[in-house]
Amino acid sequence: MGNIIKFEDIKKKKSLTDDEIKSLFFGLVKLIKTSAIDDVSQKIKEDYKKNSIILNNTILELKVKNEIIEDLKKENELLKSKTNKLEKKIEDLKKNNYNISKF
Repeated sequence: MGNIIKFEDIKKKKSLTDDEIKSLFFGLVKLIKTSAIDDVSQKIKEDYKKNSIILNNTILELKVKNEIIEDLKKENELLKSKTNKLEKKIEDLKKNNYNISKF
């Protein structure tokens, strides 16, 4: 058979020593601090993800709006060109009409 080792009966302590109380207290403080840091870290990560989504959506909206603005600028240039041509035609017609009425 194997060797059997007998341990002496350990008497239960009736009260904690000051060092044990301090150790337990500082352990509790450390646990609370770690828990608070973890909570804040989790909140920051959630806020970061949320803000990243908002930022990406805003960038996409700005891209679409910039494309619309560019299209409107091109359309505006075309309209300006047409307006200038029409104004020139009106001037030419006025001159021709003036020349005709002169006779």
